[in-house]
Amino acid sequence: MALNDKERSFLKKRYIYALLAALFIFHFVNNYIIIYKNEIPFEGDSLARYKQSVELFRGLSKVQDKPSFLYFLDYNFKQANHATIYTFIAAPLYAIFGVSRKIASMSNMFFLFILIWSIFLIGREFSDEYGGLLSAFIISTYPHVFAMSRMYMPDFGALAMVSLSMFLLIKSNNFFDRKYSMLFGLAVAVTIMTKLSSAHFIVAPVIFCIFQLKPWLALRSEYRSKIIAGICNLALSLFIFLTLVLPWLNFAARRYYDLCREWGADTPSLHKVPGGLSYHFVNSFLNTQLHWFYAALFFFSAIVLIFKKPRQLIFLLLWYLVPLFIMAGVTPPGYCERFTLPGLGGIAVISALGIRKISFSRSKSSICVFIICILGLIQYFLISYSPLAINIYPYMRIQKDVKDPMLRFQDASISHVGLFQAKKEDWKAEEITSVIMKDRGGYLPVKVLIIYSPFVLPGSLEEKILERQLPIRLYWSYQLFTGPPLRDGDVIDVEKIKEMNSIMEQSDYILTYDKHFMPDNLFLVPDEIYRIFIKENENNFKEIGKLAMPDNYTLHIYRRITKN
Repeated sequence: MALNDKERSFLKKRYIYALLAALFIFHFVNNYIIIYKNEIPFEGDSLARYKQSVELFRGLSKVQDKPSFLYFLDYNFKQANHATIYTFIAAPLYAIFGVSRKIASMSNMFFLFILIWSIFLIGREFSDEYGGLLSAFIISTYPHVFAMSRMYMPDFGALAMVSLSMFLLIKSNNFFDRKYSMLFGLAVAVTIMTKLSSAHFIVAPVIFCIFQLKPWLALRSEYRSKIIAGICNLALSLFIFLTLVLPWLNFAARRYYDLCREWGADTPSLHKVPGGLSYHFVNSFLNTQLHWFYAALFFFSAIVLIFKKPRQLIFLLLWYLVPLFIMAGVTPPGYCERFTLPGLGGIAVISALGIRKISFSRSKSSICVFIICILGLIQYFLISYSPLAINIYPYMRIQKDVKDPMLRFQDASISHVGLFQAKKEDWKAEEITSVIMKDRGGYLPVKVLIIYSPFVLPGSLEEKILERQLPIRLYWSYQLFTGPPLRDGDVIDVEKIKEMNSIMEQSDYILTYDKHFMPDNLFLVPDEIYRIFIKENENNFKEIGKLAMPDNYTLHIYRRITKN
C-alpha cells in the first residue's frame, strides 16, 4: 500500500534523526577510544581549566554553610576572567566516575551534542533536512573541531553555544518572533559565560538582523506596529541577556583590563592589523582548521551562494570573518587557531548550502554528497589513527621535525590546536611523587620547583597531585617568565630576579634535567637562569634520585639540606 505524504514525511524525519544520532555515536566512540589511549597530560590553559573544574567540583561537594548554587555563583565571580559554565559541566561526571583528565575531556560530548544538533537546525532552516545533515557532518569532521573535542578547553564549548545562539537568532526572524528572541537572549548569556570572547562571533550577525528589521520604517504608519513590536522584542532579548550577564561581566571587564596592562598595553586598543598575524590566520584556516579538501569545498560553495543566496552567505560569513579581524587588531596579542574555532559553524553551513543549491539531479546530488562524506571520513581516520598523517598534514609535522623537548610539546597536536592522535608516553608522575612523598616521611605539605623541563612534565605532575590530592605545591620555571618581558635588551628585571630567588629559597625539592633549554620566545637567557637557580644554590640541595624520561633525557630530583 502506498504511503501518503504525512507518512513519508514521518519516515523521512526518523531517517534523518537516526543518521544524526549515528553521527554523534560515531564521534563519541572514537573520542572515547583516543582519549583513553592518550597518555600525554594537559598543559598550559587546558591544565588551568582542568584544575578549575576540579576545584569547583570539590567546592560544591563540600559546601555546608550555603547552598551549592550560591557557592557556584560566588566561585563564578572569583573566576571572572574564565567563566565556569564550561568547567561546571564536568562536575556531574566527576561525581559518578571520579576525577580524572579523561573524564574532563569526555565532558565535551555534552557540547558535541549541542553542536551537531544546532548546525543541523541552521542548515535545515537555510536549505532542507539533507542540507542540515550535511552541515552537521562537515562541522564534526573538520580537523580542528574533532581535535578540540578531545581537549579540555572552553573553545569547544563556545563553538557549540555560539552555534545554538545563531540558530535562535535565525528563528527570531529578525526579532519579529518574541519567543525565539527571548530564547536568543538567554542562549547568548550562557554562551558569554562559557567563554567571554564568544561575543565577537555574535555581534555582527545581530547587527545584520537589526538592519533586516529596518527600524527606520517605524516612521511610516503602515509598518509602525510591526516594527515597534520587533524593536520591543530586541529590547526584551537584550534585557534578559544583561540581567544574567552584567554582574559577572563587571568583574570580567576589570580582569581584562588587568590582563592588557600585564601584557604591556595601558588600555584595550585597536592597532594596525599585523601582516604576520593575518598570514597566521589564513594559514591556520587552510592547513589546520579545514585543510585542503574542506577549504576547497568552502570556497566553491561560497562562490555558488554569491549567485544563489547572497543574503544567507553574508550572514554566515559575518559569523566568522568579523571576529577574525577583531582578534587580529585588538591587544593583547598572542592569539592562536583555537580562538577562531567558534566561527567555523558558519563555514560548515556555507559548505553544505553551496552543494545543496547546485541544480543537480537527485542521483547526481546523492553521489556528490556521498563523495564528500567519504573524503571527509578518510581524512578523519588518517588524522586520528594513521602514522601517515604526520607526512601528509603540515600541522602534524611539527612534532616529527622539532628535536628540542621543550618545543616538541608546544606543537599543534597537543597544545594550541587540539589532540589529533593518542600518544603513549609515561612521564613518571607516579614515580616522582612517590620518591618525594617517601623522602618526606609523611603527608606533610611540600613545595616543589621544576626547572628546565618540557611543559608536559609539570602537567603530568599537576594531574597526579590533583587527582590523588597530594600535599604538593608545584612551581615551574616557565610560570615565572609569562606576562611582560623580563628584560630590556640585556638588562634583566631586578624584581623578577628577586621573585625567582624567593621561590628558590622556599622550595623543599627541585626537579631539573641534565640539560637546560628554554624556548626561543621566552625572555631570560638560559645561562642566566641556570646561574640564578643552580649555581648560586648548589650547596643547599642534595640529589635523592634520577629517572630516565621518555624524551631521552634524565630528570634529577634534589632535596633541600639547608635553609638560606
